[in-house]
Amino acid sequence: MKTDTFQTCECQALGGNVTSLATDYNPDALECTVETGRLNGVKIEVVRTDLDNGLSHLENKVDILLFNPPYVPTEEDPKNDLERCWAGGPNGRGAVDRFLPRVSKLLSEKGVFYLVALHSNNIPALLNACPDLVGSVAMERRCGIEHLYILKYTRKQI
Repeated sequence: MKTDTFQTCECQALGGNVTSLATDYNPDALECTVETGRLNGVKIEVVRTDLDNGLSHLENKVDILLFNPPYVPTEEDPKNDLERCWAGGPNGRGAVDRFLPRVSKLLSEKGVFYLVALHSNNIPALLNACPDLVGSVAMERRCGIEHLYILKYTRKQI
């Protein structure tokens, strides 16, 4: 089971005030996230929602944004809560394609967005999917049968 789908960290000062917020549609995933944080001495606030719905107060305030979406390509879109944890729809990008247009609004001026993706999600297209952000491959590795990527996005320098 994934422990979270969407997590933000709002860093307010170099002194270390950090607010960690995780969202997920699945209440079990949120419970696991809280427990993982507790075991690691980190307080994580959780919100049950789809992606960032209801979190407009975070616009332009997120310094680090992490997204570990359901990325496995499936013939159909997920039909139940269990499938929503891993099934990404026909190209594995159902949730990703819904969320990418919203990323730029959430990020602070120097904010960074990290996305977990599978090779079959079309990495070159994902890197260019946010017109006002620059995408790059931060990490690539094979994990069993999966060829995984961590993609990093930053604001374009003007």
